[in-house]
Amino acid sequence: MNKVEKDEISQLPYKYHPLTMWSIIGWNILFNAFFGISFILTLVFAFNRGNINRRSLARFWLLLKLIGLILVGVAIGILFATGVMDTVIEYIKEMLSQIIPQ
Repeated sequence: MNKVEKDEISQLPYKYHPLTMWSIIGWNILFNAFFGISFILTLVFAFNRGNINRRSLARFWLLLKLIGLILVGVAIGILFATGVMDTVIEYIKEMLSQIIPQ
């Protein structure tokens, strides 16, 4: 980045400052650290009035997580509809009974 670009960025309000590579890596780690905490943080940053680029990154991760949840729900629904899930549940019960004697 040259001096002219740095001067232009420094004149922008904070709301429009670009994210650096390290901040993007840090935000990605934060948005994926623990599902419950990261989901709440993703919601907070996706709907706040702070930096527009951070908000866009949070919205991307929010959309990605929602698509993932929908796909997992569809996959589980298909497994239940085809009867495969009953076999999986029985297998898990059998494995647990071997690990934890009654």
